[in-house]
Amino acid sequence: KDIDDIITAVEIHRGNMLWAGSDTSMSSPTTLEWMGALEQIGTAGGSVNLATIAPGSSIIDGLKTVIAQVVSQKGFVVRPTAIYLSDVLGDYIDQEAKAAHISLPTVDVEAGVTVSALSTRAGKIPLIGDPFMPTDSTGKYGFSNPPAGNNNYYAAIIMESETEIPYISGKTDDPKPRLFQLGLTGNLSGQFVAVKFDTLIIKGASYAHALVCVNRP
Repeated sequence: KDIDDIITAVEIHRGNMLWAGSDTSMSSPTTLEWMGALEQIGTAGGSVNLATIAPGSSIIDGLKTVIAQVVSQKGFVVRPTAIYLSDVLGDYIDQEAKAAHISLPTVDVEAGVTVSALSTRAGKIPLIGDPFMPTDSTGKYGFSNPPAGNNNYYAAIIMESETEIPYISGKTDDPKPRLFQLGLTGNLSGQFVAVKFDTLIIKGASYAHALVCVNRP
């Protein structure tokens, strides 16, 4: 059980780092953290791939407008394939759709898993809830502090073919964490450490993806 807990802790930490890894540079890292997807997209952000949806504004219309702006770039062929967001923000979208009598289409993201989607200029884009997507009460990733009584909820519009997680492995090419037992044979007392060498790379962060900040309570 302890060994399983170690491996689980590594994978949970990687889940947190996927979006909110605290390092701020891919070329000159200063920590053992990943540079998370929000930091990569937000740091490279601009008018195309950063947008804020203020309180009272339509979340659905705002997301569709950002996707239209991304796919309309003349210098690049960009086709977003998913919108990743927290389940709380997903619930806000469901409430908005219900109030406006909008029926959201559904798509299969993998066998047996069906999610709601938005009909956009890039086709039907699935809304995929991720419990590791952070929610902030202060400004981060290029966004301002939320208005009083609100938080910043993020929606990452991702072109998944332009993301990758390279890793360093042994001869078996196994991407799972590697477990090492510490100490000498004579004094081992079940001391283990798990190590995984990998990182997240968001390719074309300044044009192939978008980050939307939604202000809601």
